Amino acid sequence: MLNASEMNTLAALSDFIIPRSDTPGASDAGVHFIIDSVLAGQTERLASFRAGLRPFLKLDSAKRLERLTALHAGKDPFFRMLKDLTVEAYYSTREGLATELGWTGYTPQAEYKGCTHPEHQWKKA
Repeated sequence: MLNASEMNTLAALSDFIIPRSDTPGASDAGVHFIIDSVLAGQTERLASFRAGLRPFLKLDSAKRLERLTALHAGKDPFFRMLKDLTVEAYYSTREGLATELGWTGYTPQAEYKGCTHPEHQWKKA
């Protein structure tokens, strides 16, 4: 599991990926806690994530953004892992699903007519 410094850094980095706007940001949704729990049982992946996170620990916000932008431009594997984990975690929360996407849950339908595109309709022989 990540230590307090790593968790704080992860929260800040996740907010660069999904910042607060008219909807909650990644850290508002607790994305850093979700990522920590996802990585907890994956020893090699956690070690790789920690190695990628380490250079950010002592940087200020501006330098973190600058480094993250460079990693994105270079298609760095750590950036891809951070972004994927952040997005997956965020859209599994109430903030991501309900607040941002407007998902209200499953709505039963009285009838389902199937696909209405003409090219997907059954042709009678």
